[in-house]
Amino acid sequence: MSGGDSTGPVSPDTLAAWLLLRDEGGYWTVGELGRELRPDASPRLAASQAGRWVSALLRRGLLAANPLAVRVPSYGVTHRCLAPAGYSVEPFSQPLNFCEAS
Repeated sequence: MSGGDSTGPVSPDTLAAWLLLRDEGGYWTVGELGRELRPDASPRLAASQAGRWVSALLRRGLLAANPLAVRVPSYGVTHRCLAPAGYSVEPFSQPLNFCEAS
């Protein structure tokens, strides 16, 4: 099988990581991802959990490694990534909320 397996479900935590990476854009290290999604955990535990999410996403082709990362690997959702079932690789954006000044 080529291109990963996007048909298998991912855990809710792994999906939350994918959505954050997709919507925020750019490339993130596992440490950055862990700190963002597990702010109350120790840095070591947060990075360990994020490492599992990243591994699961990479196996399915839902995440790309930064080709320019030399010393510290980083990962992001690119246009070449697959998307989990029911999702798109296009970032979610809220419609503008225009409010009248009072």
